[in-house]
Amino acid sequence: MFSKFKSAPEPTDIIWENRQYVKWAWNPRKSRNCRQCFAILFILAVLFSSFYFIFWLASKEMWVTKTFPAADCTEIDKTYGNQLEEYAVYDFNFIKENKDARSSGCLQCFCVQQYHDNGFEYTKDALYGTTHQQICGDFFEMYLWAKVTKNCISYFISIFNQILRMIVIYVVV
Repeated sequence: MFSKFKSAPEPTDIIWENRQYVKWAWNPRKSRNCRQCFAILFILAVLFSSFYFIFWLASKEMWVTKTFPAADCTEIDKTYGNQLEEYAVYDFNFIKENKDARSSGCLQCFCVQQYHDNGFEYTKDALYGTTHQQICGDFFEMYLWAKVTKNCISYFISIFNQILRMIVIYVVV
């Protein structure tokens, strides 16, 4: 009914590694939990800032895509004919004055036509309209920004994941 207890033998296989580390200590070098908390807070801060950066890039790309939707340039060329440059300048000024406005398509069709006829260097620096504006230079800048941004987001996410992985391994281990 009653069990008998024997005394335990003396320990002979104690591993004295990592005895300098305690569960909680104010010195981050001695506490695994402090290092893990620091790592988690650092990772959350980096994740939040990268989320904000990606969101900002995506919103810029979406603005350009919304402002300059796909246009049927053959139809626009038929409609406006020789007055395409004049209406492209109107379209450019309209977009500059109204931030959320959509392009009628005249600007992109005119600039693409000028690009095919005269080359990129001439088209981006040429002055158009009575006000002598670089409408195609600004258009190509916005258009290329949207295209580059789309690719940059995917590259940024891939590189960021690798860097974050190395940071986690370095801080936690």
